[in-house]
Amino acid sequence: MEFGGLIDGIIFACGVYMLYSAYLMKTKGELKVGWLVSKNVNLERSKDVPGYISYMYPRVLFFAISTLIYSFVGFYNAYITSLGIVQTVTFFGFFAVVVWFAIISTRASKKYLSM
Repeated sequence: MEFGGLIDGIIFACGVYMLYSAYLMKTKGELKVGWLVSKNVNLERSKDVPGYISYMYPRVLFFAISTLIYSFVGFYNAYITSLGIVQTVTFFGFFAVVVWFAIISTRASKKYLSM
């Protein structure tokens, strides 16, 4: 396995974990502390956990699907054929999604979870 394929495998695993986290948010109202919510946040003393889940669920789902798509493009590029500019555009698109998600998740934590 080449290095790019290894990284794509890790990104794929992260996408699957995010889908699982979205599933837990939607079905059980649980938040995975450590990746979506900081370990420093006390959920029992937070302002509006259901509001946070309602706000973040579609965004987590979008981020998870974006992550999976990016990993599939990476696998295709590494093992089937070189995609050239398509791979580059996909990378920058995914990078923009990562930055967007970091910004909105931080804002949502401040709005819904801070005391």
